Amino acid sequence: MSKFLFYISLLLLIGASFLGYVNEHRFKEMTRNQESIIQEQHDTITATEKELKDFKETAATQSADQEKNQKELSATKESLAKATDDLTQMHKSLADKERELVDIKNELSVKGARIEELETALQELPQSKEPTRLKNSSNQHKAKHTDIKTDTVQSETSPGELTSSPTRGKERKVVAVNTIWNFVVINMGSQDGMVNGTEIFIKHENKIIAKATVTSVEELTSAADLIKDSLVANVTAQVGDQVVVANTPTK
Repeated sequence: MSKFLFYISLLLLIGASFLGYVNEHRFKEMTRNQESIIQEQHDTITATEKELKDFKETAATQSADQEKNQKELSATKESLAKATDDLTQMHKSLADKERELVDIKNELSVKGARIEELETALQELPQSKEPTRLKNSSNQHKAKHTDIKTDTVQSETSPGELTSSPTRGKERKVVAVNTIWNFVVINMGSQDGMVNGTEIFIKHENKIIAKATVTSVEELTSAADLIKDSLVANVTAQVGDQVVVANTPTK
């Protein structure tokens, strides 16, 4: 009986040892498998971390490039806006210059037309012993002052009482009237002491009807612009009206 128990015990011990060996082998195998799995996961995590790092570096580089491009774009927009403003100013300046050129042309046209009107009026003056041709001397005011005594209108003398005494025996009078350009031509020139800026009164039937300022002087004739505010209502200057010197500019 005791031998039987011994063998049984021995068999159980051998079986337990075998099971222990088998279990240990399986445990080692499982451990190796777990370690392999853990290593693979570690390698995967390492690779993922590397990819994430590379992605962050790429993202940072792209962000820096984007910021740089944004700055360049802003600078380009500012340059474009400035160039647009400069172009607008140039267009405006060009338009102003064109308007000035048009005004100058118009002014030259008006002056040219006035000169033609003046020349036409002088050519149509009646022939007399006194030359009445008035040259275009807008830029040649060569008034030769002589020591000729001329009458002046005193401030205390009323307009209706003004009289004129002819210079050198001739009657001071209007010899041409231009109603378009509002000027008259008188038979008094530089030899009579006329100079540019001389103020004259025009009398009709011994009454003053207008005031004028001499603007062009020749030797025997002068042209004078009528002062609109001085014209008597419903009265116009006529050929033959008397002329009275009101004021001669001092040198």
